[in-house]
Amino acid sequence: FLQNLGYSVLLAVDGDEAIRRYMANREHIRLVVLDVMLPKKDGREVYDTLKAQDKDVSVLFISGSTNDVLAEKRILGPDINFLAKPLDMKVFRKKIQEILRSDTAQGHKFHLSRQAAQLSFNPPSP
Repeated sequence: FLQNLGYSVLLAVDGDEAIRRYMANREHIRLVVLDVMLPKKDGREVYDTLKAQDKDVSVLFISGSTNDVLAEKRILGPDINFLAKPLDMKVFRKKIQEILRSDTAQGHKFHLSRQAAQLSFNPPSP
């Protein structure tokens, strides 16, 4: 889906690989899309690790988990970007664009990861 929109995507199979791939490619990653529930390290652990390395990293959490799981993982909050599964692709695309526009306006770097772990996206050139 995202490749069809002109984004480049990096995948990872678990939280550990997501961290490794982010660290190896961080200069090219615009946004990290993280599933809350990942093998090895969950989405919140990956998020905390990435934030410790790069305070400007932009992250979008996705999950089909219930609110109690999201609260336990500290995913709910005003400073957290979140979408519930199943994802509506129009809403997903709009949320990604919103995050990238917001970060551009604030002069931040960008970054991304998803599902089994990490996806990186580079928006298409205008």
